[in-house]
Amino acid sequence: MSLVTEDGQQTPDLNVDLVRLSPRGEPLSPFLVMLFYSKGVFSWLHKRGRRMWWSPEPRSVLILSELKVSRSLRKKLRSGRFHVTADTRFEEVMRLCRLTRKESWITDEHIEVFSRLHALGHAHSVEVWEGDQLVGGLYGVCIGELFCGCSMFHTAPDASKIALVKLVELLASWRIPLLDCQVHNPHLQRMGARVIPRDTFHRLAGHLVRQKRRVGSWSKYFT
Repeated sequence: MSLVTEDGQQTPDLNVDLVRLSPRGEPLSPFLVMLFYSKGVFSWLHKRGRRMWWSPEPRSVLILSELKVSRSLRKKLRSGRFHVTADTRFEEVMRLCRLTRKESWITDEHIEVFSRLHALGHAHSVEVWEGDQLVGGLYGVCIGELFCGCSMFHTAPDASKIALVKLVELLASWRIPLLDCQVHNPHLQRMGARVIPRDTFHRLAGHLVRQKRRVGSWSKYFT
């Protein structure tokens, strides 16, 4: 089971959902991230300065066909006020995801390793711009047909939602069925995310990661 705070934030129960506590001195690496993510396990909170790998029960996912876009958000998408790019400011998106949270698991080590994954074409960012200002975005890892969303941020209202909508449109065009949201929260739930049993997610992940891989920059898909 998972612990749920008063605001609806889901936090994995240490006794149930802790998959593995990394040994002291074990470096995070692109290989470890790809290995664990392909098994439905992700690096998240730390304990006493040591990294932990997580697989929450239940797991939060967004079935792409169930995406909910409010009338006000549709209006913003049509307004021309924002424009969206991908893979142009990956490290900056990660740093803003960390900066805009009171507490964050995004350490300098995370930024270094995920930036290497980005350079290898496995990690991607979606950026939302208002004029020349980066006002929202998200990043994650894509393995086969499984996109694992890691974090998102906004400094303008609804900018992170716009990033999510545009990402979903791209993934849906590739017939990718779902987006791994990892940890459930009210923001994602309002956009259609729901929880499924961990075992079900792991079975789905095992199938999706064996599908066609699209390695490389996604910039060309957001012109």
